[in-house]
Amino acid sequence: MDIMPSKHWTLVGGAVACLIVSGYSSAPAASPWINPGDAYARFKVQQAADRGEVEATVTTWPLSRANAKNDTKADGNPDQSLWTDLAGPIGGSAEVSFSGSTSPVMIRGFGGAVREKGELDISLEYVGDSIAVGFSPSYVPDPTDDENLRLDGSYLAGTFSNLTVGAGYIDRWWGPGWQSSMILSDNARPIPSVWLSRRNTQASESPWLSWLGPWHFTVFAGQLEEERVVPEAKLIGVRVNFRPLEGLEVGLSRLMQWGGDGRPESGSTLWEAIIGDDNTYADDGRRDPANQLAGIDVRYGFLVRRSTVGLYAHVVGDDEAGYLPSRKIYQFGLDWTTAFGGAEQQWFLEGVDTMTEGGLGGEPRPNYAYEHHTYKSGFRYLGRNIASTFDSDARALTIGMFHFFDEANYWNANITYAELNRDGRSRPQDFPPKDVDYFVPESSQDLVVLNLRYLKALPIGRAELQVVISTDDIELEYGELDSLAASLGWHLSL
Repeated sequence: MDIMPSKHWTLVGGAVACLIVSGYSSAPAASPWINPGDAYARFKVQQAADRGEVEATVTTWPLSRANAKNDTKADGNPDQSLWTDLAGPIGGSAEVSFSGSTSPVMIRGFGGAVREKGELDISLEYVGDSIAVGFSPSYVPDPTDDENLRLDGSYLAGTFSNLTVGAGYIDRWWGPGWQSSMILSDNARPIPSVWLSRRNTQASESPWLSWLGPWHFTVFAGQLEEERVVPEAKLIGVRVNFRPLEGLEVGLSRLMQWGGDGRPESGSTLWEAIIGDDNTYADDGRRDPANQLAGIDVRYGFLVRRSTVGLYAHVVGDDEAGYLPSRKIYQFGLDWTTAFGGAEQQWFLEGVDTMTEGGLGGEPRPNYAYEHHTYKSGFRYLGRNIASTFDSDARALTIGMFHFFDEANYWNANITYAELNRDGRSRPQDFPPKDVDYFVPESSQDLVVLNLRYLKALPIGRAELQVVISTDDIELEYGELDSLAASLGWHLSL
């Protein structure tokens, strides 16, 4: 049984100590942010924003609960339970979860799907006035990445002024998409990192910044795994998003792979990467100090009678020309809400194209997006793409719907038509041949995937059932995924 490297454990070692010192209360509590994958919370917050009832940005996750506590329009919100549900009390909480699946799942989305065949997870959290800590050890008996013991979801975070600083393993989702993000999602496991974020996204009183409206920024620095072509490369990310007009939200994102074993890690190479001067040969013959992605996403939400509608687009460049992103990949989508049958619904229709320049009539460039000639493992972490669930050179169209009875009882159905690895190139030479199973399509393949998910509150805990059906087995670099996969999970709050 392999255990994570000791330096990864040190990121959350302080969290354990703080938990012991602070003590534990059985009172219900929540983390200081809403995590990616909480589809009900996203539905409620995004709907309120489209109605003009929320003074907060809603396309960067995790989303700070401070926005619910301090929102300037809360008094006028007809659904006061929104703030009660999302603000979260101070105190401690504990949860134990079990899950089992007949097969891992490749095509995931916001709301997620199991990554492994089985997992046992224990989650302990304490949220105070200015400090929060989470300790979430888990055991996976048959991992796809050779890590049986994990700390995903563990963190230590503190607040000062209107900033949050933290360290640990937290999921992120950048952008307006429901099925996928073009630059950073929770498709892969969380990367150990340190971060700094603006806590409450209310508009600035400064005359220089007030035009932005509500705005948010976050920056993080993480370390990727050892089992890569360039072991232990660093991943640096920054995102700024703002709402200059009611209903309109704009996001600017940038990711950078830099350093790692055998690669330069000097201050000068980092500065060259930051300013975009990295498509060069260095004097020592080592090419490109960094591998970067940069993009812009836009979402406009508005009210149509009693429903809300959102239009969104996400464009990401995998290269640079004239200090602007080039070699672009695209996402376009439409989402809307309804209310019938004694419940509420969130719908979405979303298309993506991850072949560079393949979406708007340009000359397609395969084997480019999320890839790199030096960082050959690409924008992937422990076998999964950190952005698009479809990986590179794919085209996909998804229609999906969430049917919410309440926060703990709902079902979700997505149907996707996907053209995977349209170029058909097999990439085994680009990945280390040991330890990690890469969820990368081996060859060109067209298929339809139906994803059904049901969450139900029980007298003891809550259950989650998921069934994924595809028209064929999915052929990946490490083997095949079954065309039928079923999973069952159980979560108990203590």
